Amino acid sequence: MREELYSRLNSWREKYASFVIALVCLYSAYVSWGGNWVLTGVLAAGVIVCGSIGIYDIKRSRQQSS
Repeated sequence: MREELYSRLNSWREKYASFVIALVCLYSAYVSWGGNWVLTGVLAAGVIVCGSIGIYDIKRSRQQSS
């Protein structure tokens, strides 16, 4: 049971972890908008980079499952 839960968590993490990080960066950029422009720029870049990695990870996992 424990190994099954562990493998399900790992498979979810491989697919969607980058999207979760991108969403957190997006939220943080929204909250810090106007207060600190350097932080907002870094977080916006994080949204772009992590979102791109997330799309690539989902495409890769779909190709492997086919």
